[in-house]
Amino acid sequence: GFKEGDAIVVKKIPPEDVAAGDIITFDMKVNNQNKRNSHRVVKVLDQWNGEPGLFFVTKGDANNGADDKPVPGKSVIGKKILTLPWLGRLMRLAKAYPKTFIACSAALILGLLVMFFWLSRPRKNPAPQALPAPGAVLPQIGPGHSPQNAPQYYPNDAQFGYGTAE
Repeated sequence: GFKEGDAIVVKKIPPEDVAAGDIITFDMKVNNQNKRNSHRVVKVLDQWNGEPGLFFVTKGDANNGADDKPVPGKSVIGKKILTLPWLGRLMRLAKAYPKTFIACSAALILGLLVMFFWLSRPRKNPAPQALPAPGAVLPQIGPGHSPQNAPQYYPNDAQFGYGTAE
């Protein structure tokens, strides 16, 4: 099923392909205004009040009983194939407040882009490399340097991001 405020995706099908248990979308008149509605088919009729043709007794999932009048087959638009939770409410909001909806959507998209680029930027200070053991002799390159006169590494200075050599 679906709930009020959900959007549904409807596949156009001929009324002859509708069966009990299907959720159909159909056109109807309410107070002389055309309205589109979606309800579950509880029974398929081949005539109603002596009028031949295909008719569908429908019931909203949230309603206690079946609808007052059956839906004529010619009013059927299609059958539900997918429910998109909450999207209907979002669409109503967009229709009622289009400028606010556009501004909020743009701000959300901009925020997501900034966050994406911020998180994917190269780091100025890459992760520190493994440090030598305390008191380890660091090798020197160049003439006149040997392990005996090599500077000593002091690990306490490394915690601040630099090492010292004497």
